[in-house]
Amino acid sequence: MERKNILGLRTLLALFGLASIIALATGFLPLTDTPSPGGEWQAFGLPFPWKGYTRGCPPPCLQTGTNYAWPFFALDVVIYAIIGYGLVQVLSKKPGRELLLKKQLESGKIVIFLLTMNIILFTGNLAYDFLFGWGPIHLFG
Repeated sequence: MERKNILGLRTLLALFGLASIIALATGFLPLTDTPSPGGEWQAFGLPFPWKGYTRGCPPPCLQTGTNYAWPFFALDVVIYAIIGYGLVQVLSKKPGRELLLKKQLESGKIVIFLLTMNIILFTGNLAYDFLFGWGPIHLFG
C-alpha cells in the first residue's frame, strides 16, 4: 500500500502557525523573577525565555524595559512545530485518516484563522507590555 504525503505547504504553514500561537501564548506566563544587585529580571516564554522585563533598583524598582529575544522565540516555534509534525505523523498512521487530516490542516479557513490568532496574540503581547507600565519596549534587543 502506497503512503500519501500529507505534508504540503499549507500543512506546514498550519503547523508553524499553531506553533507560533503556542509560543506567543507563553509570552504571558512568567517563568522566574530573578533579583540581582543591579535590579531584577523576569523571564517569559517556554521552553526558552524569549521576553524579559528588567527593573532597576534600589526601590522603588522602576521598570527599565521589555526586551524581546527573537532568536529564542524562533527556536520555541521550531520546537513546537517539530512536536506538531510528530503528532501529525502519529495521527496519520491509521488508514484513511491521512486524507482527513490533510484536508483539515490544509483548509484555507484554518490557515486564515491561525494567521489572525498570531496577529492578535502578537499585538496582545505588545499591548500588555505597553499598557501595564512595563517600561519602554525594545523589540530588537
